[in-house]
Amino acid sequence: MKKFNRKTLALMLALSISAGMTVPAAAYNTTDAANKSEALQTLNLLTDAASDGKLGDSLTRMDALSLIMRLAGLESQAFWGDETSHPFTDLPSDEDIDNLVGYAYENGLVKGSSATEFSPNEEVTAQMFVTFTLRALGYDDTNNAIWNNWEKLGKQAGLLNGVNTSDFNLGDAIVVSFAALGSDLKNENMTLSDRLVENYLISDLSLSIAEIITGKTVTKNSSLIDIMGAMYSNVKDGIPANRLTTTEITSDNLSYFLGVDKLDFVEGLACEPMMMAQAHSVCLIRVKDGTDVEQVKKDIRAKVDPRKWICVGVDEENIYVENIGNLILLVMDNSNPTGLVEGFKKLDK
Repeated sequence: MKKFNRKTLALMLALSISAGMTVPAAAYNTTDAANKSEALQTLNLLTDAASDGKLGDSLTRMDALSLIMRLAGLESQAFWGDETSHPFTDLPSDEDIDNLVGYAYENGLVKGSSATEFSPNEEVTAQMFVTFTLRALGYDDTNNAIWNNWEKLGKQAGLLNGVNTSDFNLGDAIVVSFAALGSDLKNENMTLSDRLVENYLISDLSLSIAEIITGKTVTKNSSLIDIMGAMYSNVKDGIPANRLTTTEITSDNLSYFLGVDKLDFVEGLACEPMMMAQAHSVCLIRVKDGTDVEQVKKDIRAKVDPRKWICVGVDEENIYVENIGNLILLVMDNSNPTGLVEGFKKLDK
């Protein structure tokens, strides 16, 4: 790509203005948009079309609807829920598309370009995409209230920061989509991401990783879930985060996760596969001040069971017990234990 220095850019801008050209609104930062795309993929909230596309690509109305349905956690309901219908005659003959559009239509998430046409291949505009998004967030579009006030409502919901509304493309859609995760659902005391976690459509670990990908800072004093996120962000292979589940460590399950029967601790968190036939366990425990941390580490290392799963186990050399101050880490993993440990140790700076 050709690069210009600041003086050249200033001259080009001046010439364009003098020539009566309209300078478009500032677009998204490409690095930021790429990070948000990666974060949404980590959460499994991007459709194939969005994942495979380039940031500057345009989106069709069908692409946009599919993306919003996935983002809002409504895709499975559309595919596997009650039968729905729609009045549109211009859709391709495809059961999934029929179900997706039917669900969206019957639940007020989408309207046609006419009474009988959806115009699936029409290029989506910022107005269309933001309207779809606000409807998915629970905003009332009676009498086209959203459509007629989309920009004002989009700004109020925090969806339009860094978005070029006059030349809308996939990168803009990704920025809007990621912002929607942190937006409050209308008339509900939760954000969209809260609802997705509550409904087990994304995990709190995946959400933490997504936030870290997009710039969240994590330290040794951060929450345990964010420390877990930082560790798994350091590992590019192994078990995907969306196949892992987190469990609070309590006095009742302490022995199962760490092998020790008694421990004076402040908080604990374990991360293990949803399918228990996979041998993998990462545990964080924050012990109280004055605890003999080295002795606790020795006890865990001696007593933890690396073969607690059905028919599988972790090799002895792949068991690590480390600490940063009062924060103790146990890793049992055959695929990349050192990557997880390195991610933990990076926090000790």
